[in-house]
Amino acid sequence: MARPSERILRMSSVMKLAIEVFENENLAITWMKTPNQALQRAEPLDLMDTEPGAVSIKAVLNAIATGSAA
Repeated sequence: MARPSERILRMSSVMKLAIEVFENENLAITWMKTPNQALQRAEPLDLMDTEPGAVSIKAVLNAIATGSAA
């Protein structure tokens, strides 16, 4: 399990990207709490405990930003 400081840094990095993608903090937070089909219906926030989970979330956010995902 990740140390708390690692999880905080990971969450900060992912949230910063989500806010950039959605251009709105509230929309980013809502997206993080909503089951996502690209993440096997998991809520992005639930995947933040691991680096692979954060990488998956960032990949989905990047796809949304580039128009590669619905």
